[in-house]
Amino acid sequence: MKHIVMVIGGGGFFFQSVSLLGKLNAANRIRLAVPTDSLQMIPEIEKRLQRRFEIVRIPPVTTIASSAVSRALNFVKCIRAALAMLHSDRPDLVVTVASSLAVPIFLAAKLLGIKTVYIDSITRVNQASTTGRLLSKFKLADRFYVQWPEAVTLYKGAVYKGTVL
Repeated sequence: MKHIVMVIGGGGFFFQSVSLLGKLNAANRIRLAVPTDSLQMIPEIEKRLQRRFEIVRIPPVTTIASSAVSRALNFVKCIRAALAMLHSDRPDLVVTVASSLAVPIFLAAKLLGIKTVYIDSITRVNQASTTGRLLSKFKLADRFYVQWPEAVTLYKGAVYKGTVL
């Protein structure tokens, strides 16, 4: 049994994340890291998967009207929250599908020696995502998966194994 923290982002990544969650072995202990502005998603996830999850709230990195200063402060808040959560929780693995939260949370995981897995969005076929570029450039993901064979060339070290949907 593995202890996994899965970072759940909002928007279009939600369905990919839920699909992946449904494929993870039910014997694993799974804790969801959710941005505070997306907590309303949790009942839908638990209903779809007929399973309850432990939830940890993470400050969002960006908001619709956020300035550069506000985003920088939120980034620091997110790293601090992630360090506290990961230090006390000590999961075997942190996983996310395309969420921008991956950058600060994977940075915290790396500082603590925790393995990370990033799955780029299924919408990324010919153009790299900002999150993917940052994770690839700074080697923050131990495993970096893309969901299209053509996307392997977008990031150094990316691997194609299929889709999560």
